Amino acid sequence: MFVCVCLLLYVPLVPQCQLYKSGVVTGDLCFPLCDQGLIQLTDCSGLSFQKKVVKVNCTDVCQDELTVTAFLKTDVINVTKILHEIPNWRGTRDSTDDFQQAVSQLIVKYVKQYLSFLSFNEGEAFLQLEEADATWRSVSLLMRQSEYVLAKVFEDRKVFPRVYGSCGHFYLQESCPPPKWSKVIPGPEFEHLEEREASWVGRAYGALRTLQFLQHLETTLPDHLIGCDLKPSNFGMCPDGALRMIDINNVYFNSSMTPHIRRNVPCTEDRQCVYMWVMCEGKCDVSTGTCYMENNINLEFTCRGVFMDIENMKNPQTSLDGHGRLLKDPPPAVASDLYRVLNECASLTEILAHEPGARQRVMEQLMSVLQQSLDQASR
Repeated sequence: MFVCVCLLLYVPLVPQCQLYKSGVVTGDLCFPLCDQGLIQLTDCSGLSFQKKVVKVNCTDVCQDELTVTAFLKTDVINVTKILHEIPNWRGTRDSTDDFQQAVSQLIVKYVKQYLSFLSFNEGEAFLQLEEADATWRSVSLLMRQSEYVLAKVFEDRKVFPRVYGSCGHFYLQESCPPPKWSKVIPGPEFEHLEEREASWVGRAYGALRTLQFLQHLETTLPDHLIGCDLKPSNFGMCPDGALRMIDINNVYFNSSMTPHIRRNVPCTEDRQCVYMWVMCEGKCDVSTGTCYMENNINLEFTCRGVFMDIENMKNPQTSLDGHGRLLKDPPPAVASDLYRVLNECASLTEILAHEPGARQRVMEQLMSVLQQSLDQASR
């Protein structure tokens, strides 16, 4: 049975299949999910009041002749209420071209809310006219979900996990869990290390991989992608061994955020400079008492939220030991240099105000220190 009860929450996959079978919604995932039983629920630990994420075994759907782990996801909580707000397809029933053009325009309308720099001339061809109403509703439900939109629009850029398909407001996404870097051995030259040294090597390697992924973000997308409140859980390892951004509800493009940046707003502390519609803080310039914001600050967010615990690192005399996240407990040989560059990285927005090239310098220095520690450990 597809109902999963967990902490008084449930994923209404049975009602979802009922909506499909009654012609209310549709999608390429509906038949294998609801009729063939090829997608079997295994875990509901990802449920919350804002989002539904359930782990499934996907047989011969995600990959031919294989059973793989994937996640059914949706941000649409009260689907019944939203369905009442979505009108039926109101166009002619005798022209597939007209219907596909209308669906394309619907996609553009929603996509541009997230990706204002995009210009679409046409959209993907969808289902046939006899399913026009169900298609119209299903596309409308999917387009309301930023994570789905980003993953589909940029699915060839290797930035977000792959989407295998959808049924109504649910979509099935590739499993890319956050790596346990402390358990990773990057190569045979590190196999001789004791547990503490091996833990550092794995985490330093993970930090390098994360920095390389940030560089990939800058070169593969047409606009700066900003991840607010980045945490270790926002970087996942996919089956092909590549890192991807996961759990991306708080990820936005610069061009979409720029109109909402609080500039020249009076302030006395950073939290007064938060973006008006996302949890993404700017900086308070105490010398002028106004807010400012650098647009491409993923490196700073990563240092503050992934590599270190900034609240415990404000004292220059504080050791990294026990206060870090991914980069806690570094070897003594690199601890001083690492501490210095991490603190610069965590204050990058302020530094950029008077040193425009600081971001590249800090990135290179951080990668150099990490690589140095790996080289030393391999000897």
